[in-house]
Order: sequence, then C-alpha cells, then structure tokens
Amino acid sequence: MDYALITAPLVGAMIGYITNDIAIKMLFRPLEPKYLFGIKIPFTPGIIPREKRRLARSVGVAIGENLLNDDVLIRTLSSPEFHEVVEEWFDKKVEQLAKNEETIFEIILHVSDEAQVREFIDQLQYDAADLLFKKINSDEFVNKMTSYISEEVDRIIKKQMANRFFRFAARFDMGITNALKDFIIRKVKEMLLSPNTRQVLGSLVQDETKKLLDLRAGELVEQMGDRIPRIKKW
Repeated sequence: MDYALITAPLVGAMIGYITNDIAIKMLFRPLEPKYLFGIKIPFTPGIIPREKRRLARSVGVAIGENLLNDDVLIRTLSSPEFHEVVEEWFDKKVEQLAKNEETIFEIILHVSDEAQVREFIDQLQYDAADLLFKKINSDEFVNKMTSYISEEVDRIIKKQMANRFFRFAARFDMGITNALKDFIIRKVKEMLLSPNTRQVLGSLVQDETKKLLDLRAGELVEQMGDRIPRIKKW
C-alpha cells in the first residue's frame, strides 16, 4: 500500500488548517501593538484592530448611503405603523408613571448618582433663570410690555373719567395720560434691568424646580390631565 497517497493529503490538510488558523487570528489579534526590546513586532496589532477606525467609517458610510439613508428614515418615521408603536409605548409609560409612588427626583436617581443629578439640576436652574432674564430684557419683550402698559393706562383713564379730577385734566389737555405712561414704563424698565430681578428669577426657578422634583410621579400625571393627549400628538 502506498502510504504517500494518504499522508500527503493529511499533511497538506494539517498545514492548511494551521496556516488558516494563524491567518484568522492575525486578523483579530493582538489588539495592541507588541514590542520586543523596544522594537515593534511586525503585524501587531492585528489587521482589523489596526484598521478599525477606517473600517467603522466605511461601514457607517455604506449603511448610511444604502440602508439608512434620508428617504428610508423619513418613510419609517412618517409611517402609521411607527406612530402606532410610539403611541403604545407612550401610553404604557404614562400608565406606569401613574402607578409610581416615587418622587420625580427619586426616579431620576435611577439613571445617575445623586451628586451628578444635583449638579445637573443646579446648572439647569442657572441656565433657565439666565434665559428668562435675557428674554424679559429683549427688545421684543420690552416692546410688548410697553404696548400693554399703554393700553392698560388708556383703559384705566377711560374708566376713571367719572372722577372729577380726571375729567378736568382731560378737558385742559394737561398730558397726564402720556406722563403717566412714560413714568410707569420707565420704572418697569428700571426694575427689569436691576440685578435684583436676576436673583428673584433664580429664586423662582429654584422654588418651582423643587416643587416639581418633590411631586410623586402619579401626582404629576394627574396634574397634567388633558395635556397628556396633546403631548402624545406631538
């Protein structure tokens, strides 16, 4: 019997298995470059770890351009099926919150530690007060406020025309209406620009935030009432 007919294929198979095994391992291992006496060993790290950034970018581009492009995402997010899934999820979460006896603050603590939560809340309160202060000092708000004050003064003056003094002032055109408007508007503007206003806003934001965080989840759902369906339609 010619054993060469058997041994040759076996040896070839073993060599092929070993080389393939080494080649596959070299694709993924090692994860980091290896050094011997300060000299980098060739083929370390493996091909895939070495090229992972380029591969990830290429895969991301391929998926974005061919599988999850803008058209696909828009169709998916606009589909009735997706809306139905979102509404079911929303209803389930609202139902869970309605039965939850924990406070809003306690629920938030489930996703982060207390120190980080308090730091986030402090920053959020500061930003909210700062935004409000800038808003009430914006030209748009000041113009609306001025218009409102002017209309209110006119309304009050008209209502007070039954008073003898107001009738006398109006008869002789003493300009009392415009003077009163200017005085009130000037004082309101001074108040809005005052540093104390920023402090007052900060205190108001802190008080309202504390009230919200101390609310039980079920109480919050109850207070929101009819607004929940409108939120769901967003």
